[in-house]
Amino acid sequence: SLHDALPIYPVDPRVNWVVTTSSPGTTYTSAQTNITPGSPTGNTFYTAACVSGFNTMVKVFNANSPQCHILYQWLLEGAANN
Repeated sequence: SLHDALPIYPVDPRVNWVVTTSSPGTTYTSAQTNITPGSPTGNTFYTAACVSGFNTMVKVFNANSPQCHILYQWLLEGAANN
């Protein structure tokens, strides 16, 4: 499963969410506290994955990757649960 393929990083209590592949709504609710709609570069959720990493978490994607473009646009558009 996708969840099994995700890298595991030490948990930082300030940036914490759980991926539940069988329930996108649960994943969204879990991540929602780390998201500031409308401000991609103001979100640790985006910058940790695509820009600079976070504490001991290394960045996972290149900022120009399709994954980061989708995440950036989603945050810019308000980070709706859709």
